[in-house]
Amino acid sequence: MKTLFKYYLPVLAFVLLMASCAKDNLKAPAFKFSGRVIAAGEAAGVRAGGITFELWQKGYSPVARIPVLVGADGTFSALLYEGHYKMVGARGNGPWIDPVDSIDVRIDKDMVMDFPVDPFFVIRDVAFQKGVGTVTVTCTVQSVNKTRTLEAVRLY
Repeated sequence: MKTLFKYYLPVLAFVLLMASCAKDNLKAPAFKFSGRVIAAGEAAGVRAGGITFELWQKGYSPVARIPVLVGADGTFSALLYEGHYKMVGARGNGPWIDPVDSIDVRIDKDMVMDFPVDPFFVIRDVAFQKGVGTVTVTCTVQSVNKTRTLEAVRLY
């Protein structure tokens, strides 16, 4: 009996462990979903890593959100499995009016899609001048949506 536990039990445990690993492993997501956040007809420049939107895959339980980060240049990308997704803007998550509608997305190949938003302000005609120990920036801030007032403009 001691021989059974000493030799065969570890072998049996190893075989079960390897069999369960093969069963649990899924193929990696194969389709690239990418695009740009579009504000006032052009890619929205935002704080890198601070802005997200959510994808919700339909048909699976439990339903969980897939956060997608937006880069500083307004682009995003995610690797996804084939299926139906709902694209939703996170509330209070950007310099724009919270999107009310979601966008239905069918992923069955690599896909590029823009996510339109309605910004509060648009910065145009940006110019930089480098001096000795200083940087001078000039720009035009255009109010697109009158629901917010401009509090401050800062350079980081």
